[in-house]
Amino acid sequence: MDGYLSKPIKLDTLARELEKWLPAGANTAKALAEHAKSGEQPTRANQGAAIDISVLSSICHGDEEALQEMLGAFLDINDGVLEELLAAIESQNASGVSDLAHKLKGSAGTAGARQLAEIAKKLEVSGHKSTWSDIEVLGPALKTEYERVRGEIDGYRGQEL
Repeated sequence: MDGYLSKPIKLDTLARELEKWLPAGANTAKALAEHAKSGEQPTRANQGAAIDISVLSSICHGDEEALQEMLGAFLDINDGVLEELLAAIESQNASGVSDLAHKLKGSAGTAGARQLAEIAKKLEVSGHKSTWSDIEVLGPALKTEYERVRGEIDGYRGQEL
């Protein structure tokens, strides 16, 4: 397989790429294509939520155990990233801020934590530009949003979604 998909990956684009490489009738590409064509929008319950659980749920294909594992992994990985990012802000390490914000942006986007990803994106750009006045505002906003995401994930863990 020799293909390329840019981030963030869209389900319909992934489905088309998989259809090129999987044998005819493969369920994965078909299922992704059907989900993408459905134009499924976040439910009213997910609007305003810190994390759109349907994003991870679709990645896990409804496998509850995998979903719970992914939620735990998101926190396990990103607790450390956030700690390092806040330390980079404290020490005014612009390249560290940019690199760590980029890492958090990708992870948050994949998990459906859109607001967290957006703040991380702004922080990444500000780190590249060494715009400390923006970084000093965005750092606390990122921490607050991460805690909101963490609270929702903690609420989801241990319950069937």
